[in-house]
Amino acid sequence: MSARTFQQTNEEETEDAVTVRIFAVDGETVAEADWPRVSDGETIYGPALGNALPFPVALDVAEDAKRRFHFSKILIHIHDPSLWKEEWGSLTPPSA
Repeated sequence: MSARTFQQTNEEETEDAVTVRIFAVDGETVAEADWPRVSDGETIYGPALGNALPFPVALDVAEDAKRRFHFSKILIHIHDPSLWKEEWGSLTPPSA
């Protein structure tokens, strides 16, 4: 994974972005991609939560959702910054 910069958020969910939540389960760092539900008039699309994944996989899901559903950005929600791994890139603090 190439070095990237990610914007951190304090919000669990935002209306215009895909949020990757990073947390620990049984000592393992995992993540989920979440986004607001969208509809094409016939079908409602939303994330499949409750299936924590390694961060690179959750990021792939987030990037696909951003592209498919035209969200403006991907944000990172992380309660414990020590879970962030340098190989993922850099993490900027939440905007005011």
